Amino acid sequence: MKTAEGENRGLSVDSGSGRSPASEPSHLHQAVNSVISNPQSAIHESWIDTFRGVSILAVLAIHILPRVFQQLARQSPLWYVLVTLHRACFFAVPGFLMLSAMVNAHSLLRSANLRKYLVSRAQSVLWPYVLWSLIYVLYQKLDNPAAMALSTVPSLLWYGKAFPHLYFMVLLIQLLLVLPLVRGVIRKNSPFILFAVATLLVTVATYLANRLWLRLPSPGSVILWYTPAVVMGVYLGTRFEESRKTLRNALPWACAAAALSLIWYAPSAFDQARHLHARFDGAIYQGSEWLYTTGMALVVMAAVTPVGEGRIKSILGYLGRNSLQIYLAHPLFLAVLDKHPGITFAVGAKGAIVILFAVAIAVPVVVTELARKVRISPLLFGR
Repeated sequence: MKTAEGENRGLSVDSGSGRSPASEPSHLHQAVNSVISNPQSAIHESWIDTFRGVSILAVLAIHILPRVFQQLARQSPLWYVLVTLHRACFFAVPGFLMLSAMVNAHSLLRSANLRKYLVSRAQSVLWPYVLWSLIYVLYQKLDNPAAMALSTVPSLLWYGKAFPHLYFMVLLIQLLLVLPLVRGVIRKNSPFILFAVATLLVTVATYLANRLWLRLPSPGSVILWYTPAVVMGVYLGTRFEESRKTLRNALPWACAAAALSLIWYAPSAFDQARHLHARFDGAIYQGSEWLYTTGMALVVMAAVTPVGEGRIKSILGYLGRNSLQIYLAHPLFLAVLDKHPGITFAVGAKGAIVILFAVAIAVPVVVTELARKVRISPLLFGR
């Protein structure tokens, strides 16, 4: 069944309070130039989808740019530019989690129907995660049968490792399960100091527990590792109707946090690109990462809040409304393209960037529009 939530939701799961459009555009051109027909919330129309659009482009940059700068001479001017842009985009996953925390906290505060909440999220997040995990398992089994043992599939599904990018879907599922558990302590207009203290305590406890005891092989697949972004999102959710004002007030502090973190965080980007890992082990590096990604996510949110429409904002909004589809599908087509580097790099590094971004955006969008046209989008993407 097609729901309002499934119709207007992007990669982050929103409250689903608006109505779905009466009819879907039949052509991509119409979709790009249309505005969401959701009468419930001007906030949703003006910036949430735009933020999703910016964030999904950042995700694509994270996945595409290493394919290019690893082919360049180290420390050439273009190498420095691409490595810097790559690291700058690391706000994307924490940003999506922050937005999801915001809209779902708002939804839980507004409605006590927990069953509807869980059924809706199972349809829009759990089902696409399971389906696309199996698609990627099948792709890897066909591509390299010896490297993919079917006996490992349950473990891969549990940890979000059927393909590298799917860990985010596991994080999102964890977030959607945790929020109802803490609903009782979330209050509208609670003072910021309470959220700040909670962030500090939970973040420090999580880091120390992993450092001294758990030693998780992949802490980035655990939602507590993103406590600063999640708690900030919940805070915004308690002030959903005035989120623009809250973000504007937070902008100077967010800029300062992101800038301060670069003292340590920026050099680590170049170390990572050179396969030097000394800076990645320790509380200073991890603290700088939390500070940068949370601060930059807030900066980008604040930057897209001004009211107004235009072609660029319409395109970003369209990408945002289809961000889940793009996120799930694009690594499959990039992996296929990786098998033909002669095609990708035939026109040089800059041309390769254009080709990779074009494939990562255009092919999933075509698949998305075709799925809607033949009415299998709920089956394929949960919406």
